[in-house]
Amino acid sequence: MSQQQPATIARTYRAAIKHGEDYTTVEETVVLPIDASDEEIQQAVATGLRIFAAQHLAVETQIAQIRANTPAPAPPEPASDGQRTLIDALAEELGWSDATLDTFAAERQITDWHTLTKRQAHGLIDALKRCKTAAEPQRAEVAQATDQPTRQAPDPDQLTRARTAQAEAHARVGLRAPSREQRPMIIRDPDAPASDPQLSLIRRKVDAHQDRTLEQLAPQIAAVFNLQHLSLKQLRAAATWSRLREHVEAAKRLTKGRASQLIVLLEAAENKAAA
Repeated sequence: MSQQQPATIARTYRAAIKHGEDYTTVEETVVLPIDASDEEIQQAVATGLRIFAAQHLAVETQIAQIRANTPAPAPPEPASDGQRTLIDALAEELGWSDATLDTFAAERQITDWHTLTKRQAHGLIDALKRCKTAAEPQRAEVAQATDQPTRQAPDPDQLTRARTAQAEAHARVGLRAPSREQRPMIIRDPDAPASDPQLSLIRRKVDAHQDRTLEQLAPQIAAVFNLQHLSLKQLRAAATWSRLREHVEAAKRLTKGRASQLIVLLEAAENKAAA
């Protein structure tokens, strides 16, 4: 006849303990005979606490090692000049003003063009392309109804001015005129104020040049605005370009056309330095 097992009682205790941003779940089960004494109960609880302390120390050690061996995340890569140029071009094709583009970007949590990342620019470009695709059927319907082409031929005088400006910019820094493939795209509304992407591109290219190069370019840059002089300090100051864009005198206003000339001038100097 088999011997009957003594009656026992089991009690389980669970707890989630937060340390820093991590949580550790503790589960402890104590099984004792129903007639266990207070001393036996205290001994079982003390054993459980020792086990928890050892486990906790091991987990903390592992967490510290993982954190020490995990490299810090790399900063987001800034948007490229090509992405910024494409954003501006798509907005112009849609017929959007700078304010409309700013609002569209803000709806996608883009509030500062200077800190635009490559990932943000990629998403914004995709969104602009979708808007362009959605607008094309409507443009085609309007063109068909009015029997007008969807695109107007570029103004020959405007094309000549753009090509002449780029050729002059290259000549100022001693480079040959660009080939047909490198010639500039037509800037719509060249007399409108320069766009924020243009300002941002000018600032980055100015920052990339050494003082000696900027001092050599200063007379040519001043000539773009019909100014007598632009100091190195004025060229380095980011506020200079915003003031020129908002200047009350039309002869000194930083327009899209002049911004394009300035960018070409800075890029030509950059290419010459790299040659």
